[in-house]
Amino acid sequence: APVAVSALAWVAAHQLASATEPLPPAEITLAQLDGAPLDLAAPSDSPTVINVWASWCPPCRREMPALAAAQKANPDVRFLFVNQGEGEATVRTYLAREGLTLEHVLLDPHMDLPRHYGTVGLPITFFLGSDGRLAKAHLGEIGPERIAAEIARLD
Repeated sequence: APVAVSALAWVAAHQLASATEPLPPAEITLAQLDGAPLDLAAPSDSPTVINVWASWCPPCRREMPALAAAQKANPDVRFLFVNQGEGEATVRTYLAREGLTLEHVLLDPHMDLPRHYGTVGLPITFFLGSDGRLAKAHLGEIGPERIAAEIARLD
């Protein structure tokens, strides 16, 4: 079963990456850790990196320091860290235990964001242009070199 899920996830990510027209922004509003809503479709006027993760996911945990460093190194890029299916207390405990300081940590209890893009599996990182349209999707653990390369391609 894990192989079938991985294959399905790869096919979905490949279809996203090879789409000729960038997908429109997700018309989804999610709660931030402080409870404030964030409309993912609201214009940000800057490129955006969205990381979809969970604290129970080993590759998610391994890539998080690289994403945190990229957020710090790229103040002109908006980073959103969208947790899948975990509660606020679990997320806060995980971030504190790992010593991670992230801006824009969002809770997606019903996994609406991956559903919007038609993806399964964790982690997945979406790279959106300044217009909010999906430019690239990376399924699986992502390293600092790939993060930097994808950010460099964004407008």
